[in-house]
Amino acid sequence: MSTIFAKVKLKGRQIALLSILVLFAAVAEMMLPSLLAQMINSGVANSSRGTVLILAAVMAGVTVLACIVNFLSVKIASRISTDFSAALRGQVFEKVQSFSAAELDKFGTASLVTRSTSDITNVQNFLTLLLRIGILAPMMAVAGLVFSAATGGQVSSVLTVAIPVLLISCGIVILFASRYSVKLRKKLDRLNQLFLESLEGVRVIRAFNKQQAESRRFGEANTDYAATAMLSGRITSLLLPLINVIFGVTTAAVLGLGAHYVETGAMEVGSLVANSQYISMVLMSVMMLALVFMMFPTAYACAGRIAEVL
Repeated sequence: MSTIFAKVKLKGRQIALLSILVLFAAVAEMMLPSLLAQMINSGVANSSRGTVLILAAVMAGVTVLACIVNFLSVKIASRISTDFSAALRGQVFEKVQSFSAAELDKFGTASLVTRSTSDITNVQNFLTLLLRIGILAPMMAVAGLVFSAATGGQVSSVLTVAIPVLLISCGIVILFASRYSVKLRKKLDRLNQLFLESLEGVRVIRAFNKQQAESRRFGEANTDYAATAMLSGRITSLLLPLINVIFGVTTAAVLGLGAHYVETGAMEVGSLVANSQYISMVLMSVMMLALVFMMFPTAYACAGRIAEVL
């Protein structure tokens, strides 16, 4: 990664503006559960219609503001990653133009095509995700932990078990899935190579009546690639069910403990509702970071292949 970022620099002003927007979005997200708790405790519990309407209007305004800020942050993140990939693609093209015959043979036409298109696209997608979630998720996780401890007291202790379980589960899935990233890129190179060879040599293949042999050779490579991609997909597909189970068990534990504290008068209903939302935000932030880490092995492998060209 260091090689390509040394060749193509990110714009500091855009990164700073994006960070500010993401911070505003995180603050807005954190305000909503607190406002909801006030609405329940001060408005609904006391049958104060005016309080409910005022807080509902404030929540609506915060939601609209958060939507606008999120839209702008996504737009800026997409612009940064798109400009980065365009500049990187230009660097790779210029470098390939200066290659000697030996260097062209070393990489191969198919591999160079894959590196300058698919690999750069993968790096671009990862950068977009990193700029959005990589900045937002840690802010929301830390803020969620603080607000959860402030509003929920002992109920928030559920996170001391839920977060390690979530991290370990996601880490195991990511570890196994990452092993197939480099394999898939190599198999894709092989597939592109066979496809280009069949296109470039189509007249010779027809002249010697080798269509079936070429189809068989391409079919074997295609089946091999599909089998590897299928195995990688099966491993990756385990992530969402694991997260759903952890979310469900955590929510049940929070509501069970919260109901006990509400019954004994140690916690208000609004505080329980707000605390459950803060805990969900923390777990969601951890899950989003896990998705970023899941994309990292593929992006890292692609970045390494691009760096070899540069």
